[in-house]
Amino acid sequence: MQALFLATPRGMRVSELSRELGLHKTTVLRLIRTLQGMNLLRKDERTECYAWEPLTWLTMLNSIKGLVSPVGAVQETLDELAQAAGETVVLGYPDPSGRNMGIAARSVSDKAIRVDPGLHRMPPMHCTAAGKAYLTRFSAADLRGWSEAGLPALTEHTITSPEKLLRDIAEARERGYAVTREECIPRTAGIGVPVRDDAGTIVGGLQVCVPAEALTQRNTSRWVELLTDSGKRITQVLYAGGAGDFYRDDANGRARAAVRREPDRQDDQSGTLERRPYRLV
Repeated sequence: MQALFLATPRGMRVSELSRELGLHKTTVLRLIRTLQGMNLLRKDERTECYAWEPLTWLTMLNSIKGLVSPVGAVQETLDELAQAAGETVVLGYPDPSGRNMGIAARSVSDKAIRVDPGLHRMPPMHCTAAGKAYLTRFSAADLRGWSEAGLPALTEHTITSPEKLLRDIAEARERGYAVTREECIPRTAGIGVPVRDDAGTIVGGLQVCVPAEALTQRNTSRWVELLTDSGKRITQVLYAGGAGDFYRDDANGRARAAVRREPDRQDDQSGTLERRPYRLV
């Protein structure tokens, strides 16, 4: 679905989708038939390309437009985090294979020297700080089995030994955050914390992407605190209450998550600043 969404308006042929997804053509065809059965895809008989069915998706988007507010709220949280950290931040999620870390959203630093991992990259999970933070959800036995499927190297510093990865993830679990040093992109580093759902289950990772030389103990302590706070806010926005639970404080412009679905009713004469639901514009 993502491959088609990112494709040109003409769509993609089965062979192109097969190469893009790394799946056999028969598997791709089975997925296509499922989406066609839901009226989500259309086929151009002349070019044999499959593309989104615009009217169907417009209907679906209208029916779930309530999701716009939490999506906007998450992006504002990332923007604030990037500004406070002074570096690029990324919210990552596991891809369907459970091997790679996708980028759900990001906020790129405005510094002259900055790290931008790109929006559509899906690097191996063990190469990224967000991915390592996600891997802390697994037991040692499960992680060993996961590792034995292969740990591809992106740089000379990528961890490719299952035993070394197990030690690294155990340390990350104990201290509450994961670290990468030139393991995904040369001369870059990352600090990542888990992102949890409302039941406390780890569902993703939040990381700051920095030049390798910026990874000092002082910076690490500051970034971990900022990441942890932002991760909790993202959990509240996405799982605890939804769109109505995110408010912007007019006093300082800082967005914050609230427990209640409706804002507190304030007396206009009390001097207390009014809070309003955040909306994506």
